[in-house]
Amino acid sequence: MQKIAFKKVPLNPKERRLWADTLAVLNWIAPGFVHIIYTMLNNTGDDELALFTEDISTAAATDGYQLIFKPTEYFKLNLMQRVFAVLHEVMHEILNHCTVSYYFQKQGKIELAGRSLPYSPIFSNVVQDLVINATLLAAKLGEFNPKWLFDAKLQAETKDWVSLYFEMWKSAPQPRINPRPKPGQGEPGENGTPQNLPGTGKSNPNDDPGEDHPAIKGKGERMDEHLEPGTSTGKDPHEMPERNEQQWQQAVNTGMEIQRSQGKLPGALEHFFQSVLRPNVDWAEQIRTNLIRISGSGGYTWQRLDRRLVARGIGAPGITGHQAGLIVEGADTSGSIFQDKTLLDRFLGETAGIIEDLNPEEVRFLSCDVSITQEFVLTDADDLRRIGVLKGGGGTDFRPVFDYIEEHGLMPDVLVYLTDGDGTFPKHEPDYPVIWGDISGKPDKYPWGKVVFIPTAKD
Repeated sequence: MQKIAFKKVPLNPKERRLWADTLAVLNWIAPGFVHIIYTMLNNTGDDELALFTEDISTAAATDGYQLIFKPTEYFKLNLMQRVFAVLHEVMHEILNHCTVSYYFQKQGKIELAGRSLPYSPIFSNVVQDLVINATLLAAKLGEFNPKWLFDAKLQAETKDWVSLYFEMWKSAPQPRINPRPKPGQGEPGENGTPQNLPGTGKSNPNDDPGEDHPAIKGKGERMDEHLEPGTSTGKDPHEMPERNEQQWQQAVNTGMEIQRSQGKLPGALEHFFQSVLRPNVDWAEQIRTNLIRISGSGGYTWQRLDRRLVARGIGAPGITGHQAGLIVEGADTSGSIFQDKTLLDRFLGETAGIIEDLNPEEVRFLSCDVSITQEFVLTDADDLRRIGVLKGGGGTDFRPVFDYIEEHGLMPDVLVYLTDGDGTFPKHEPDYPVIWGDISGKPDKYPWGKVVFIPTAKD
């Protein structure tokens, strides 16, 4: 039987007020998560940002595509518990739990460092929830319902879920595994979702090798369902578009920086974000991520609120044409920079990417050794063709670029400066953000600003 998309139910006036309150608090305590919702999970086609349906058995669910809540259960929670539940589901999405779990379910086993165990959707659901709940508790975000899954002894906030799966599975005697389904299992149920199958919320102990595992007993109740990718849309997982990991990395990195910039990044939350990000993020991606954090992202800006949501008492980012006003780029053209003949070309190539991605109103490109040697005003990527061979080769003094900005009465959204850091800095930090594109690998050289390491040809 063909699967059927979950039926969306309209919220009544009281529920809409409760949801508006939830979004307002989310905007206040977790603006980085709101950024991720807007950029990666806004798939409902309206301003509710989540699918409300009665086609799930728990208060919340996720299918790797959108946030899903059951109004009759979700709105029984108090305000801060509802906030906790939203953050919980977003973290499932960030960690790509639905897709990874689906992969393990298809192969029937879970693997780690050459070892393997039987895969249990119920057991993995519990373990994933233990990790997320422990992280949110440590970060003190929202309110945890004592009925939900948690075990302080596990210190789950410091672990990834696959490692914890192995740890917990081995911590207690394993149950007898009987993979044979009973008659009638797998028959299509309501909405075309198979009944009595792991991961559907209608599992049977005989289908799931971890259903009765003693390691998950007494830990609390599951607050959500972890569905196969795209279940809410009525599509099979293989019909869903492949997840764009680069976009997710960028959204997560930007979300982390938004939380940090507003002083709302406790250690447990930073550890979570860092665990998701690739250990060696490309330097160009780092610079773009920082620029997006400063200037706005995905067509949204916090400088201009969404008027539709403001009318409902919710502060949310509004759409903007230009995602940045003025960006100034400084290029250190001292002798040491020219030792890598590809470096300046790569920096100019990244400038083209910045223009295309952020659509700034203007980019001022300044080359400088002990003084400014060239100046270019760029409004689109084609303007880069006017930049020929960059001049320089002398010593290094950063002050002329900062003096230029002050003398021309400019207030850039950000200054990006490519250099090895061996030069004379201004005495005082400017009022605008500065990103140093450093080739020395020695961030301590810089008295202030954000430092991003740029590898040279020899690295």
